[in-house]
Amino acid sequence: DPPKPRAAATKRRPSPPLLETPAKRTRGAAPATTTEEKLIGDADDARAQARQKFAAQDFVGAAALFAEHAAACRDPKDASKARADEAAAWLSAGVAEPANRRAHAEKAYEATQAALTLDPTHVRARLRLGKVYVLLGDLDKAREALSSLADHPDASVARDARKAHARLSPQRNPMGSPPSTRTRLRRLAAAQHLAALGLAPEQCSTPNVKTAHRTIVARVDTKSKQPQTAATRARLRAAQEAYDTL
Repeated sequence: DPPKPRAAATKRRPSPPLLETPAKRTRGAAPATTTEEKLIGDADDARAQARQKFAAQDFVGAAALFAEHAAACRDPKDASKARADEAAAWLSAGVAEPANRRAHAEKAYEATQAALTLDPTHVRARLRLGKVYVLLGDLDKAREALSSLADHPDASVARDARKAHARLSPQRNPMGSPPSTRTRLRRLAAAQHLAALGLAPEQCSTPNVKTAHRTIVARVDTKSKQPQTAATRARLRAAQEAYDTL
């Protein structure tokens, strides 16, 4: 048999060199947190916690967190707002705890002064300073601070200032100016009406007035068979007028 022809040798193509697989990129990878960003985050957390404590009427705890928030603020105006919020928390604590009113009022004063030092144009801090003076008992400074804001362009600030100033009227402040002539006359007339019913000023209540009026009318009715004297008629008329007025 003739020899079989050899198959043509197929040339092998060289295999491509192995390529390094590129590293997978993670989409949206957060950059490393800087110290400033961490401080801002801590400040926001402290402010949120402070508001929660304030809503729960834990005013002392809220004041401490507002102070922590102020210390972490980079912007002086933000720090001023935080110190003013701290003052509001101390004010509420002073009202809620009469035994510690003086101590809380002094802390509110320190926080308000710090807020105004950071931002002298902070109107709410000035408003709270007036309320702090009220809590401290310095009514002259309270009137001065509140009256200066009564015509402020911010309607809410002006309304709050006028409302707080109205609470310092002589009728509500026994240590302030004496009551007006109209008020004194009204009180005198009330005392005369009570005397006509045989009642003392501390007995001025609706049940006492009704009982005293019924008693006087009943006494007159029991003597109806006898002719009424001028004094009896005058007493009955005074009792009826006192009953209608009171």
